[in-house]
Amino acid sequence: MPGRGRDARGRSDQGGVDQGSVLILLLGFAVLALVLVGVVADLSKVFLAKRSLASTADGAAIAAAQAIDLEALYTGSVDLGSLPIDARAAEAAARGHLAGDGSAIAYDAFALDLVEATPIQVEVQVSARVALIFGAFFAGPDGVRLSASATARSPLG
Repeated sequence: MPGRGRDARGRSDQGGVDQGSVLILLLGFAVLALVLVGVVADLSKVFLAKRSLASTADGAAIAAAQAIDLEALYTGSVDLGSLPIDARAAEAAARGHLAGDGSAIAYDAFALDLVEATPIQVEVQVSARVALIFGAFFAGPDGVRLSASATARSPLG
């Protein structure tokens, strides 16, 4: 006759020391999986934002490189084999391009950091803040600051 707290085979029906440990192990793996998904999501978000920001800087640089120095061109003080860039017009063209493509709306704390023009090329540098989902614990609630720069040459330059 089986004893008290035992089944027909003599095993304890009250469970052993290991009862419930599989549940704790599965919960641990679930938390680990969620953390890994969060890290991958944040890394993907940063990567895509960096590519988009580089594309934005490239578009602004190309727009700025189109701002030729009309005064120098029309007065004949330049060689017709090159089109010099007007630095003030280049900055205005870069700002106009960025205002028209919606970059200020698409990013947090978007800024045009630099427009440096020489007679033959323009360098544009932009930056923005990207908020992270799970990385906010490590990077802070403001996220990470990304920057990108691009250079474009004047047509015929």
